[in-house]
Amino acid sequence: EPDREALGHRFPVDYRLPLLGGMGEVSLERSLAGLAPGRLLLVCALGSYRANGPYSEFMSRYARFEATIGEWLHELHVVTSTDHEKEIADWWLDGEKEARKGGVRFSVLYDEEDSLMEELLFQKRPWGYALTKDGTILHEGVFDEVGLWEALAAAAAAAPQGTVLPSAPRLPKAAEPDVEGPGDVTPAVAG
Repeated sequence: EPDREALGHRFPVDYRLPLLGGMGEVSLERSLAGLAPGRLLLVCALGSYRANGPYSEFMSRYARFEATIGEWLHELHVVTSTDHEKEIADWWLDGEKEARKGGVRFSVLYDEEDSLMEELLFQKRPWGYALTKDGTILHEGVFDEVGLWEALAAAAAAAPQGTVLPSAPRLPKAAEPDVEGPGDVTPAVAG
């Protein structure tokens, strides 16, 4: 169950973690500094898991999110305290492989000390957080379509007046609603 008290508060861990595989590091502070107003940075916490079935499903969903609302999403940080892939089912990484193949922007970070898990005390893995430029938590829990849309709406509403927001997402043809109206959507402006 999400911690409703965390919503609207600053993310409690300012991490600087190496990429899994050791080729660089990622800083939450630096990532938030590069985040445009009205956009989101997502954190997917896995704790001691490297992957599992729900993570694979999440990454497949995230690849679809990125394809339709990628302009609204800055990046995704996947944080794990496990640096190996042995002893896990091959298919548990299918969603991640699909996302990489599709060019989705995400980084898998190695939290050797499991400091994120110790600080956040989440029970399910993966557990997600949607953060604004100042690190405010707009969503906590499993990333489903409803939670992400609510976080996007809150991010857009919190954007400074006059901020040019990304265009409304274009749904795939099969999912487009059957309504009449203009085909083009112009960018929204906050305020």
